[in-house]
Amino acid sequence: MVLDSDGHLVWMPSQSEFRHARDFQVQNLRGENYITFLSGKGAGGYGDAYTMLDSSYKVHKLVKPVGNFTGRLSGFRLTHAGTALITISQVLIYEPIDANVPKFETIFQEIDLDYGELLFEWRASRHNIAPSSDPIPIQNVDKDVEGNFLVSTERSIICLSGIEGHVLWRLGGDGNEFQALSKGATSLSPGHHATWHNSTTLLITNGHSDGSRDLSQKRYSPIMLVKLDVLKRTATVIKDFRFPHQSSTSTETIQFLNTTILTHKEETSIVMEYADKELLCEMHLAAARLPSSWTPSYRVAKHKWSGHPDTLPQVAVRPLENAVYVSWNGATDIDSWIFQSGPEQNGNVFIDHIRVRKTGFETRIELPRRTENYIRLVALDRNGKLASISAAVSKHVKIGGNFIDTKFEPRIWVALAVVAILAACLGRDAYRPIIRRAKPRHSSLVKHVDRSL
Repeated sequence: MVLDSDGHLVWMPSQSEFRHARDFQVQNLRGENYITFLSGKGAGGYGDAYTMLDSSYKVHKLVKPVGNFTGRLSGFRLTHAGTALITISQVLIYEPIDANVPKFETIFQEIDLDYGELLFEWRASRHNIAPSSDPIPIQNVDKDVEGNFLVSTERSIICLSGIEGHVLWRLGGDGNEFQALSKGATSLSPGHHATWHNSTTLLITNGHSDGSRDLSQKRYSPIMLVKLDVLKRTATVIKDFRFPHQSSTSTETIQFLNTTILTHKEETSIVMEYADKELLCEMHLAAARLPSSWTPSYRVAKHKWSGHPDTLPQVAVRPLENAVYVSWNGATDIDSWIFQSGPEQNGNVFIDHIRVRKTGFETRIELPRRTENYIRLVALDRNGKLASISAAVSKHVKIGGNFIDTKFEPRIWVALAVVAILAACLGRDAYRPIIRRAKPRHSSLVKHVDRSL
């Protein structure tokens, strides 16, 4: 799902196959942003393809590994070259010498997105980089401007030739080739991810897999910017990020946002954002009536996102309330609604009654006096321009939405909250997250919440 910076729901997928998505994030390809996530029914239920959605939430591409693999897809990255990097772990293979003895393999591929062709494939077992016969796990893969690959393994970061696949250099772990000019420059946790921050500096995020449950007691900095001199084989920490207010629960996701840092605790669904060791925002991604420990979330990330769905705004009429509810799933740039009415459902004559500021995912509007029999809502963007118009509906008939009479409070609402967690679908503000802000927000970025069910 997608939430805005105030915690309001922005988009919930209507396709059932998207409700069990994993590795949900926003990536850029040739200047356009896409929502990418793992979907389908692959090995162990982890998915068999990566889906790319455009700004209208239509499927732009479905990207699968080239070849027949029985392993688990565990990574997807779009590159500046217009290609995709896919990581496949726990690949079950049988050697020709002894077909009855299975072995596990770790693979990553570079795939041409225009033609679906395999451009590069690297298999850990074919390169002597692991101290044992077991294949190394691949945490993350990145590509530099020279065409070489940066691979995060369990304890090391290795740079591979983009032509032959041989190791160009190794940072950290057994076989480390770099001298640490500052403390911790070559210390990597088993759960680390490394990407290029610029041509000479690595952005390294260390996970919690070192066995320490408290980040304040970790041997590794949660986030480091490490400058490399590849010719001299030296590594220097130029920026070290630590968190002042961490509890004893684990942190699953750490995201560097240039000026702030986002952390996410899977066990409790708590998201925190920091700037210069100061807590800016704390969000609890749980229903207000349920403890966070009941609602674990898989991954949270924060990105700029502008959604323009090709659907129409939806209207729910409640005659007994003398009100209507209007929403537009996925639209990010709507500022207000104009309430209109007309004598005919398919007519061209509709008059304006009131203009109402959009509030959250769903806006409640009381029916104005002296309205015609049919009503519709006009969506205006932040510049006051027409964005879309809903279908006209009768004001006399209850229509749209999943209405629950509030006299069943609180039992029904608690049950609904549980269903929302299990089925990942709820249309009202009962699922509104609890947000505590340490200071006024300074960003309009959109938060993306990925749930594994």
